[in-house]
This record gives sequence, C-alpha cells and structure tokens, in this order.
Amino acid sequence: MATTGRERREERRAQRLAAQQRAERAGRRRTYGLIVALAIVIIAGIVAFAVTRPPQAVPGEQHLNDPVTAKGQLYSHIPEGQPITYTSYPPAFGDHYPTPKAWQAFDSPVPDGYFVHNLEHGGIVILYHCPSGCASTVDQLKNLYNTLPKDQFNEVKLVISPYANETHEITLLAWDYRLELNSLNLSAVTAFYREHVDQGPEHIA
Repeated sequence: MATTGRERREERRAQRLAAQQRAERAGRRRTYGLIVALAIVIIAGIVAFAVTRPPQAVPGEQHLNDPVTAKGQLYSHIPEGQPITYTSYPPAFGDHYPTPKAWQAFDSPVPDGYFVHNLEHGGIVILYHCPSGCASTVDQLKNLYNTLPKDQFNEVKLVISPYANETHEITLLAWDYRLELNSLNLSAVTAFYREHVDQGPEHIA
C-alpha cells in the first residue's frame, strides 16, 4: 500500500529521533569511558607516589647520602662475628650480618652488624645511652610497640637497644637517616618512624 507524504515525514522523523538517541548513548559511553580512564590514571599516580615518594625530612635528622644504594646496589653479608668497619657510628647503612634481629626491645646491646640488616629491611632502630640509668625512658620506648602504627606487613618494625658508642641519650636510625636527641621526644620518634618505615632497600617482612 502506498504511503502518504505525512507517513513518510513521520517515518523520517522517527529515524532522525532514533539516530539522535543512538548518538547520545554513544556520547554518554565515551564520556563515561574517559571518566573511568582518568580515574584509573589518577589512582595509579597516587599509589605510585605513595610507594616511591622520598621520605619527608623530620626536623633535625641527617640524610647520610649512602653512595651504594643510590646506585641501585646492595651491601654484602658478612659472616657473623666478623668485625665490620663503618664510615660513621652508629651506622645507618653498610655491610651486615646475614640474619637480622627480631622486632623487639633488647636489654643487651645489639651489635651493629645485626641491626643494620634490620634497617635494610625497612625497619627503624632506636638506640639509647644512659650511663646513669633511665628506667622511665626505657619503659616508654618499650611501650612504643603498642602505640606506633603497623607497617604494610602488619608489623611494628622496630628494634630498641642500649648503645654505648654515642653521646646522645636517644638515636633514631633508618636506612641512610639518623636523628639524635638529647632526651626522649615521643612526637619526634613517631614522626621519624612514620616517614622512614619500609623505606629501606629491601621490602621484606
């Protein structure tokens, strides 16, 4: 049956409307795809920054500029008990014994060669030197395991040890960083820990 002019106009209008709707749907899909892609890029950038960002300086800390790991290299494992010479003391990088110490507070001095390995694994070391005794300070240090945030491996990566070869009461160490304090400052300890934990050359639990 022949179509009238009115019917043809209605058909063309319906075709135009359908084409417009298809174009609008395609436009919305493109816009949504761009938004999703942009969101992925932003999230990836945030994650990359969080993982690779350099530590922010804590007031008073020393960046020791380790030349070996700056080149992407690692230090050697030295047989346990063999003397190790460091460029400065207490050491914050260098050769070390094959086995690190447990994350805990020690009542007897931890030899340099052990705690440097803890530093390589991204741990923090707190050394205290109290010739006249400082029981209250030691108690506060031991309590840090209950107050510091856990790291990405669900651990408080902290070694606490007495240390005789120091003139400061408290020395905080991270790989390639040192902060010396004349007395315990829990705010400084917390800031130093947050900035440097898991920032060593090896990300190991």
